[in-house]
Amino acid sequence: MKQESLWTNTFFKKSTNETFEVIKNTPLFEGLSNRELKEIEKLVHQRQYTKGENIFQEEEPGMGMYIIKSGKVKIITKVNGNESELAQLSVGDLFGELALLDEFPRSATAVAVEKTEVIAIFRPDFFDLMQRNTGLGLKIALKLAQMIGIRLRVANNRLKEMEAKEIRSE
Repeated sequence: MKQESLWTNTFFKKSTNETFEVIKNTPLFEGLSNRELKEIEKLVHQRQYTKGENIFQEEEPGMGMYIIKSGKVKIITKVNGNESELAQLSVGDLFGELALLDEFPRSATAVAVEKTEVIAIFRPDFFDLMQRNTGLGLKIALKLAQMIGIRLRVANNRLKEMEAKEIRSE
């Protein structure tokens, strides 16, 4: 009897229109042609998580990024021993994308808020795509850098606001 894997690769099974649509509507892949999107679709793995299950844990090595196909995910971190929620994500949102570029440990934990299905792209598959199709890989890497830049600016602004509140409260 064949045991089901936790991850399935859509390249080896019939992909659904739903998976293609999620990929197509993900901001990271905005502006790509249908042909390019089909190349991305060949890379993706899918997995379902139950409510409360960790998708990844803070401090563990990052392996890839995730797109929510169904359900909800919260991103949490520990601050002074207390859990702090950084974001609540839903269908079409992506997270963990920095792991496509580096091997540093995860900076937060991702937890399924309800039954959730995710689409994942892992770093080795992304690097393989970059070698096979440099133009497409470059388009994605540039968009990824832009998204990370935006998130960094938002984080910097939040830090400035927190510091301003501390100064006012002193």
